[in-house]
Amino acid sequence: MTSRPAPITRLPDSAGGSGRARWWAVAIVAVVLLGVGIAAQLMSRQPSTIPGHPDNSRGNGAMAVTRILAAHGVDVRVSVRTDATLEQASETIAIVDPGRLTPEQFERITGLGTDLVLLDAGGLAEDPSAATSGLVRAGHAAAGTVAADCSDPDAVAAGSIAAGGPVFTGPDGAMECFPVANAGGALMVRWQQDGRSITVIPREVALNRSLAEAGNAALALRVLGTGSELTWMVASTDDPTGESAAPADPLTLLWTAAGILALALAWWQIPRFGRLAVEPLPVTVPASETVSGRGALYRRHRDVPHAARALRAGATGRMADRIGLAPGAGRAEVAGRIGALTGRPPAAIAAVLYGPPPTDAAGLSTLAHALDILESEVHHR
Repeated sequence: MTSRPAPITRLPDSAGGSGRARWWAVAIVAVVLLGVGIAAQLMSRQPSTIPGHPDNSRGNGAMAVTRILAAHGVDVRVSVRTDATLEQASETIAIVDPGRLTPEQFERITGLGTDLVLLDAGGLAEDPSAATSGLVRAGHAAAGTVAADCSDPDAVAAGSIAAGGPVFTGPDGAMECFPVANAGGALMVRWQQDGRSITVIPREVALNRSLAEAGNAALALRVLGTGSELTWMVASTDDPTGESAAPADPLTLLWTAAGILALALAWWQIPRFGRLAVEPLPVTVPASETVSGRGALYRRHRDVPHAARALRAGATGRMADRIGLAPGAGRAEVAGRIGALTGRPPAAIAAVLYGPPPTDAAGLSTLAHALDILESEVHHR
């Protein structure tokens, strides 16, 4: 009897299947990496909306003046962190809203001994450091055209500026330019200290929306372009320690994503051991522990009141200038005018601008957010 041959059983082509799977995995990784690279490039080109920032092309940005300086050979370096400013150590450091810095942060920067240009120093004058000793805020000037009326070469070249804001008197021997008689001080103050120049000018002269007015461009370019290097620092209360690293650049993000995907691919190749049992854990994390305070340094050094005063002084001055309030306007008038413009009750405006100071970092963060929203409403009317 002839036996029938046993049927041939074909085993799965595991080598070919796994090879195809690996190629699919490699293709997926390549596509994802390409997407990450494109996203990183788009992120690197995204313009800023921070007031006074060189990457901000809006009216309240400083893109125009910094690009003109760069076109004339000035190496402009942008910083939003104290530690980065210290590392760059340029010939000149320009600080936008220096009153947002803590006294410790400002002392660290002024300790470099480089020339300083302070744009909108109203909050700083309320709590002066050794570098600004003798600088006194005398009042507030409404926006308008003001003549130089001094012998400083940069002011004389400008002739006049179109600006407003806090006015100052300077230390002994300081040059005071663009004086506003009915406000009791000058918009620009310049003096020498320990071999370096310190200059206070209105932030408005360097902003995109007003650079072309009167002699604003001449003054800003001459004051900021005295050296071949300029560090442009936009001070912020989000600089909690002054030692935070700068945000990762797009290339770093790309390599990080590549590493994560490589690990994911390796994990995908290892044997599976089945699903893990999921059991509820008797652990509850309080919501308060998941909140990161913006003002950690202020809480640690008990500088919350100082930061609040600086934030309120700067925001109030800019809004008063924007709506054309006369120097020395009272709180009721300021709150009433802003309330009429924004549609908010004057009492609510007064609470934001003149209410009790916050006592902790959370309160400071809430105040900063409220001031930003209010100032944005005023500037967009």
